[in-house]
Amino acid sequence: MNVDPTRNMVVFLLRRGEGEHAIADAPTRDEDGVRQAWQVVAARDGARPEEVVALHTEWATTDTDARFIGEFFPQAQVTHNFDRPEPGDWDRAFAEVRDIMRQAHEEQLAAETSDRMRHAEENGELLPVLWSAASPRSGMLQSLPHQTLVPGRLHVALAMVAPTPRGTLGMSHLTHDTRQRIGEPPVADLFDEAYGALSRGLRIDGRESEKGQLLTLHREGSLAASAVALPGFGERMMEVLDTDRLVVGIPCPDDLVVAAADSGWAPEIQEMVRSSPYPTTELVPSVLLIDRAGIQLVGERE
Repeated sequence: MNVDPTRNMVVFLLRRGEGEHAIADAPTRDEDGVRQAWQVVAARDGARPEEVVALHTEWATTDTDARFIGEFFPQAQVTHNFDRPEPGDWDRAFAEVRDIMRQAHEEQLAAETSDRMRHAEENGELLPVLWSAASPRSGMLQSLPHQTLVPGRLHVALAMVAPTPRGTLGMSHLTHDTRQRIGEPPVADLFDEAYGALSRGLRIDGRESEKGQLLTLHREGSLAASAVALPGFGERMMEVLDTDRLVVGIPCPDDLVVAAADSGWAPEIQEMVRSSPYPTTELVPSVLLIDRAGIQLVGERE
């Protein structure tokens, strides 16, 4: 969704298939914005004037653009969202429309989130989800049954998770209220179910080099990084790598990398976490140290 009122979005409805939309923008104050947008879609999409059955602009067309539309798309229906202000009133108009766009964007995001949650509740599987205390969402943990991995730093909660038809991930967190609605099953049983579901889809790949051995955990679906919370995870990885100390990188919820703490992979794992492009949600990309005494969080992406 466009949230910049200084750019005038122009949508051309083309007579293709069941109706194809071609979209481009131009500076809002320009007198010939529709012409500029048409030049983009004509070159990019191979659109022809006779294909245009309707066009919609964010801002009302100027006299210049009205003449252009009348010449090139005389049969097209033309609509817009906002009227153009008087020449000296653009700053006020931009401020008002920016607020309208922001509100509409927030409402759209809320509706999409609600749809993803409903889809996950109806079609998902129960999985463990890592939560960083440094996450801006960490306050939600008060409402969620959860376990602690690193006191005051890293926790694991539960959520129904499912891929959506759009290719995104739907997630509905299990709250104390949700648990009451489903009959208050024992929390330990719910975690056992979630850990079992996570384990069934988990895959471990190994890589050997002069730096030592590197293990990468993936999962068909999502949330492979939550494997660090599986009972016995540390002991099993120490056995595989023949070491008593592990460095574990969590660059995002879907990937987990493990190596011996004294291997040549340790600096690389730390850099992988520091440079992770993953946006902060429940999880902040982190580096863990695991030994026989337990788990420590030794680094987080800023």
